[in-house]
Amino acid sequence: MTIVGGGVTVHEAMAAAAELAGSGVNVRVIDPFTVKPIDKEGLLAAVRATSGKLIVVEDHYPEGKFNTPLPLLLSVLILDSL
Repeated sequence: MTIVGGGVTVHEAMAAAAELAGSGVNVRVIDPFTVKPIDKEGLLAAVRATSGKLIVVEDHYPEGKFNTPLPLLLSVLILDSL
């Protein structure tokens, strides 16, 4: 599973990953705010490596959200690579 979280949600994503690891679930956590421009290929590789399982986490006002564009971007990248 890949969890993408930015800003304050990275800490929560890391805590969730640690809890899931205790149950035997492998999780990758990506903070898209650490790479500019966004690493499209890196995100795509992470989602592919986790069998298409993606969780996008955010905690702020809707005006600054990335949860809609990010899954859309990954969907387009995946379809283009077929």
